[in-house]
Amino acid sequence: MQDVVELWCRYTDATGAPLNVRPHWAKEWQGLTFRGRPVIEYLKQVAYVDRLPEFRAALAAVAAAGGYTLADVRARFSNALLDDVFESVFA
Repeated sequence: MQDVVELWCRYTDATGAPLNVRPHWAKEWQGLTFRGRPVIEYLKQVAYVDRLPEFRAALAAVAAAGGYTLADVRARFSNALLDDVFESVFA
């Protein structure tokens, strides 16, 4: 699996800039490294760094519309992996 990740991480756009490589959520990617970083670190600090605040706002709005808080959502739907990836979302 790591060999496939290494190939993905070599992909660039038309200008030569590296693509924002992200694993498929339903696949087993725990323990892999992306561009020299552990996958969780890479997801939080590179792949989703600009999207996590947007996700937090949207999730909070959905929760509020149902009369819930982010803490309620976390308690109902999260797990250890999501707690780690979405640390800034649930903070």
